Amino acid sequence: MLLIKKQELIDSVPKRWYKEYVSRQGLLACDKQGVLDKLHALEKPLNEQEVNKIIGNSSWTYLKCDVCEKETDAILCIKPLDYCPYENRGVRICNDCMVKGLNKF
Repeated sequence: MLLIKKQELIDSVPKRWYKEYVSRQGLLACDKQGVLDKLHALEKPLNEQEVNKIIGNSSWTYLKCDVCEKETDAILCIKPLDYCPYENRGVRICNDCMVKGLNKF
């Protein structure tokens, strides 16, 4: 299990952007490198609105619960079991949904 907080997600955008768009030769396409340079130029902690403006959307900073589908400031990511290879990202659950689930026991 892994707790993911929104600010940590936002601060990790440059690293995740690089990892997503780096080529096998270790190079980024020009348009992707320009975005990465702008992200690296931002002051820490990164600002969500500034990151979204540079990228052009909020998909890199949006943290959503898989159960209630609401945006949240933190989620618990529960990794899938080894025998479920079709879902490698895990299930992301907010605090409210986790409490509701635990109360069912």
